[in-house]
Amino acid sequence: MFICRELIKAFCLIEAVLGEDIKTFRSSNFADLSDYHLGLGTWIRNNLLLSESDLYLFFIKSGVKSKDEMSAYLIKSFYLYANYKKQISIA
Repeated sequence: MFICRELIKAFCLIEAVLGEDIKTFRSSNFADLSDYHLGLGTWIRNNLLLSESDLYLFFIKSGVKSKDEMSAYLIKSFYLYANYKKQISIA
């Protein structure tokens, strides 16, 4: 599936950017992920959500028009991925 490939690519990049800080990220409460809006969220908006990127266009086609919302979705999705990837089957 197209978006699955794009998300996995994005998750790999986010994981690399977080480096050792991924441990802190993974131990955060899901409800507190908005704390990452300025740091990680800014990086996502500036690097992964470029106007012509497949990921950005996917969000636009899905009705998500704001890069802030897009980055929030990515942060929440990455959190779930980072904490539960051993339980996720990617075909």
